[in-house]
Amino acid sequence: MRLPKGLVSRLDLKLGVRTLLRHPALTVTSILALAVGIPIGMAPGHLAESLSRPLPEDTDGRIRAVRFWDTEANRAADPSLLEYERWTADLASFSSMGAFRRRPFRLGDGAEGGSTVRGAEMSASAFAVLGTPPLMGRLPGPDDEGPAAAKVVVMSASLWTTRFGGDPSIVGRVIQVGDEARTVVGVMPSGFAFPASEHLWVPLADAPPTEPSSGLPVSVFGRMASGVDATTAQESASAIVGRLAPMDPERYARRRVEVIPFGYAAMGLPAAGTAAMGEFLFLRVLCGILLLVSCANVAMLVFARTTTRWRELAIRAALGSGRTRIVAQLFVESLLVSGIAAVVGILGWAWTFDRLMAAMEAREWIPPLPYWYDLGVSSSTLVWAMGFAAVTALLVAAIPALRVSGNRIRQGMQNAGGGGWMRRTFGSVTGVLIAADTALAIAAIALAAGLSDRVRDALVDDVAGIDTSAFLAVEVSLPRESDESESAWRARTSGAQAALIEGLERENSVRSLAVGSALPRMDHDIHPFEVEGVEIEGTGRFASAGPMVSTAWVRPEFFAGLGQSVVSGRDFGSADLDADARVAIVNTGFVERWMQGRNVVGRRIRFPERGRDPNDAPWLEIVGVVPSMGMSLATPEFDAGVYFPARPGEVNPLEIAVGLGGDPQTFVPRLREILADVAPDLVLTPPRTLARIYPGNWYFFLATTVSIAVLVLVLVAIAASGIYAILSFSVAESTRELGVRTALGASRASLGLHVARRALIQLGIGGAIGLPAAGFLYGFAESGGATVATTWGIAGLAAVAVVGGIAFVAALPPTRRALSIPPTEALRMEG
Repeated sequence: MRLPKGLVSRLDLKLGVRTLLRHPALTVTSILALAVGIPIGMAPGHLAESLSRPLPEDTDGRIRAVRFWDTEANRAADPSLLEYERWTADLASFSSMGAFRRRPFRLGDGAEGGSTVRGAEMSASAFAVLGTPPLMGRLPGPDDEGPAAAKVVVMSASLWTTRFGGDPSIVGRVIQVGDEARTVVGVMPSGFAFPASEHLWVPLADAPPTEPSSGLPVSVFGRMASGVDATTAQESASAIVGRLAPMDPERYARRRVEVIPFGYAAMGLPAAGTAAMGEFLFLRVLCGILLLVSCANVAMLVFARTTTRWRELAIRAALGSGRTRIVAQLFVESLLVSGIAAVVGILGWAWTFDRLMAAMEAREWIPPLPYWYDLGVSSSTLVWAMGFAAVTALLVAAIPALRVSGNRIRQGMQNAGGGGWMRRTFGSVTGVLIAADTALAIAAIALAAGLSDRVRDALVDDVAGIDTSAFLAVEVSLPRESDESESAWRARTSGAQAALIEGLERENSVRSLAVGSALPRMDHDIHPFEVEGVEIEGTGRFASAGPMVSTAWVRPEFFAGLGQSVVSGRDFGSADLDADARVAIVNTGFVERWMQGRNVVGRRIRFPERGRDPNDAPWLEIVGVVPSMGMSLATPEFDAGVYFPARPGEVNPLEIAVGLGGDPQTFVPRLREILADVAPDLVLTPPRTLARIYPGNWYFFLATTVSIAVLVLVLVAIAASGIYAILSFSVAESTRELGVRTALGASRASLGLHVARRALIQLGIGGAIGLPAAGFLYGFAESGGATVATTWGIAGLAAVAVVGGIAFVAALPPTRRALSIPPTEALRMEG
């Protein structure tokens, strides 16, 4: 609804403020609802805008990433060095191009020697594309890139400050990077962390490529030439790649070139960005629905205020105020609420998000956000928020304004009943909304309770009798060098891992070791499987994918290292490491979930790959059964698992659980010393106790639980306010009727029931809808599938009790006010 220019006056603003202050409870609830709804409604757009935002160095908006999209696997694929060199030489649509490869480095200098630093191998031209001069020293040049060139390194300002104390003589100093001594030639300015959150850069010194698939892949980006758009650049890049197609037809049959924003490539998004992602579309719809629900509920509360002012509005209409003037007044009130809510919501969201991310990064629960990724509150964010507030105000004010303006309000003046039509309209609208809010709140409470069970399950220290607080979890990896063959890399990995394990076993304080691709509480790979001679169908949410199990590759004595014994059959032995060995061990969760407790030792199992003939997958003999050891704490349906023997060099990175007698953290300094002595080329991630390891989906459940808890608070507050509003309105409109009933001898109990019956009916309808949904959602969230009816009932009734209790509290003030009106006073009032 468009309002004419100059329609809103200072008087409208003054009256709007007075009206809001006159109804503080409804005002606060309205602001709370929109303070959640508006930021959530903005979130998908803000996220999409942040992902497409140019790099800070991209002042003219012309830097783009160049990559492949694998149409068969439906995912991004990095180019090879040969493809990058052809583009650099022949692609005129880019004025300059660069390449990089992200990798961790083990830094051996500084007070915390031996710890891991995020870094990248970068071509000299990549620095030129970005155009950022160093704070000190120089940048790597073409002469630093050859395999025989001197070993140099560039570091970030934050690394220089925190690890080297801001030493002004750092340039020219030789430091240990992995197993190489490198000379520091430059320090980058504060804030530079290209390509995402890196702090150490070495030259990209790959050997000259001979074919498209040779060597390790690289990430490619460049600055488009003036007057060239992304479509033209993509066509030119595709034409050049077409000349390479005869060298490897199979490779290029399923790959297409894409020139896209750098942020899309860094996050592995499709070329169309978030718009091409079904999950993101679902997020947009969900957030939009929540915003509309918030608007509808606030509109109900605005209507509640408006209906108590029908005589005031009728008098204004009788004195010549047209519908437009009345609509303008209601719009101003709604705009005040939505404007305050937008500011409170955006600033509150930014404050909460900043502290949440800082806390999670400090605990190393998540990697740092890319340096160019800004989710903070900017001027454009505030402008968009106020635009949302204006649209929200129109949505909130439209229905109440149309219902209480025009001919109907004049008719209301002439009716003896005063606001009878308002009471009917208000009652029908609020009835539907209160019932819906109640049902949603009940269902949301049960869902949050089920998800919180998963969060709690992943926090337990004792997993299958394993005291996880007594183990130090260590992850070590060995990055493959650009000029290194895969066989040489595997051999080097095997030797380094063996040296580290031997060094740990020699330590007196180390009581046990468990070595594998994943430890209890960690994320495990999930694969489909078949058991010979047994028909197994998938169940639960993932039934369409067939039966699935978690998997891990482990060293012999893995289970003994964790204090576990084989339940039946045997453990892995050294003979199982032979290349011809085809054996596996399953856990008790596998036996119970997929084999219904039948004996599985001696049976054969295989793991066919999607899109390939199942007969290509080899059969493995199940030789033993071990206890379930937390392969998927937050997702119980995947706690059924299978273990394979890990051969030397096959697992990288390698996870090690070090069993210690005392506090595991006190062993960390000695661990770094051992690593430096026996395997200096291994990269070590920050060690932590096994009890402080959380699977990736645990964060999803935690975030979802918190989000739903906030939603529950808003829904319950709105439902309670709606009940309060409808009862207050009912009391105001039925004062004379209540007086008559009292004069005729009605009891206080019957009067109270008469006042509250409408709210009770709406709560009953909401409970009837929400109760079965609550039981289902609790069972779905807590265990990933259906649960027994008793559990459903307990979850649903608990949610009903919570919402009903809050509704009862909200109904008390207006009901008590109705019962306190003297009959003689009520009879003198107009009804």
